[in-house]
Amino acid sequence: MLVHIDASLNVTLRFPEDLKRFSVEIEGSREDLPRIQAAANVAGDLVDADTMWVSQAWLRQAPACAGHQAWQDGLTGMIEFARKHGWIRNGSEDVRAHVVWNPPQDSR
Repeated sequence: MLVHIDASLNVTLRFPEDLKRFSVEIEGSREDLPRIQAAANVAGDLVDADTMWVSQAWLRQAPACAGHQAWQDGLTGMIEFARKHGWIRNGSEDVRAHVVWNPPQDSR
């Protein structure tokens, strides 16, 4: 599963059925980090160019998954796995995700 931030700064959840992988994919360049951080706030805290803490509440309310108990149970399992590895933020319970950047392509 991945949190996707597109070039228009829309934040969506992609591939929610893949509970074995978790990352953030950003269409943009690192130079735009402050603007992208502001957009990412709907889903969590993009603390730097490499790490985002994703809100469990945001994940659980994803439109394609909110009403599916089996998926919710799978997400709970993923979160418990992450907890064992120290990937859950104390206090907020956000889930740590690494960031993958897809820079804009040169249109020349």
